[in-house]
Amino acid sequence: MRAFPFRWRQVVKLVGLLAFFALGTGSFSWAQDGFRVFTGASGDTIEAKLMAFDGQVVRFVTLDGKIRDGGIQFFSAKDQEHIRRWASENQAPVDYNFDIEVLPKMQDRRRADRGSVEVTSEDWIYLIEIRNASGVNLENIEVQYQIYKTNGRVDDRGLSRKANNSLLSSGKLLALLGKFELKELEMNREVELTTNAITVLDSDLNGGFYYTDGSDDKRADELIGVSLRILHNGVFVSEWSQDSSRMKRYNPAWVAPKGG
Repeated sequence: MRAFPFRWRQVVKLVGLLAFFALGTGSFSWAQDGFRVFTGASGDTIEAKLMAFDGQVVRFVTLDGKIRDGGIQFFSAKDQEHIRRWASENQAPVDYNFDIEVLPKMQDRRRADRGSVEVTSEDWIYLIEIRNASGVNLENIEVQYQIYKTNGRVDDRGLSRKANNSLLSSGKLLALLGKFELKELEMNREVELTTNAITVLDSDLNGGFYYTDGSDDKRADELIGVSLRILHNGVFVSEWSQDSSRMKRYNPAWVAPKGG
């Protein structure tokens, strides 16, 4: 059996220096595995036991007890597949942690005079910033969001129906559901997301008109806030709700999407 050439080992050592810090962050997958023969991309072989893999750098121990680090690209295609499979089967528990900030933003505002009533329509979006503070790179992340508003029963059935048609009921509130799918969310990196818009309506009777039931001349929806849920590989791992007096007052329940 030929050992990997000195040049390859030197590259491994250099990569190991660059990647060594990651061992202290819990960013590798760990397991007790037996020794096996690995083949380099150039055809050289080495007998070693896998210790850790962070998605890019492989840590292994050789028969002489030396611990080495090397980029996965230095292994044969077959061994790369084995390393990734080994890592997926021996994932260290992840302490999921995300820093989340949201900012509501009015995207558009329109006014329409309907004769007896004047209606104002506002389209609101949320800018969401998520930082992965879990200490590991995460793949296959799904961020689900729900934006809530009250139903002010604005006095324009056409506009109200159009604005609320795609919304689902959440107790006394209406909710806009959406999601983002992220192929990868690197540790300590931020991602910025923009939700779809929810339309908030406001109607006000023009002078000389009144409701026969004596209700207020002004009717308006109220934007309440947003909640998030994060899934990793299809498994729910974290949730977050906007900390606001409106969200605390209504305490909206998470709405199950249609069809699941």
